[in-house]
Amino acid sequence: DQLARQTSVHTPTLIIIAATLAALVTVVLCAVWYFNRHIAGLRFWVFSFLCTSAFASNLLLRDHIPEVLSVILGQLTIALAGYFCWLGSRAYMGRAAPSHKGAAVLLAALVVVSWYFTHVQPSPGARFVLAGLFAGVCFVLTAFTLAHGGFHRVPARYLFAWAIGAHGIF
Repeated sequence: DQLARQTSVHTPTLIIIAATLAALVTVVLCAVWYFNRHIAGLRFWVFSFLCTSAFASNLLLRDHIPEVLSVILGQLTIALAGYFCWLGSRAYMGRAAPSHKGAAVLLAALVVVSWYFTHVQPSPGARFVLAGLFAGVCFVLTAFTLAHGGFHRVPARYLFAWAIGAHGIF
């Protein structure tokens, strides 16, 4: 019992730290993009971090807005963060952007299913799985998109692919 009290974390503090770090990285990445607009994919990565910042802000505000709105905003922002990350990787690697129609249909389905598991049949577990499903797939696709060219020629790209792939899996 004593050990449990010593190792406990204060969740609101962690959320504040996450929101602050997401906002800081977003601002830095915006500045990098402003001065390096020629780098393919960077704009999408800025959008990805903007969505991540919006997600973290939504977590901070969740006690002050209706639950169903908070859940849907959270689901959409984290899904869009993953999608924009994948679009950025495709642009960076010189690949054509996929049709956005499929993503729009999947995002609409995500909203409907999130609403269902919040309003009709409340299930925090199902919502948790949904939160990682779309974004996780996009992050894994990002990893596969970036892991080309040979590790010895572009090691940073492979390290980033490994990190973003692990992020998508876990």
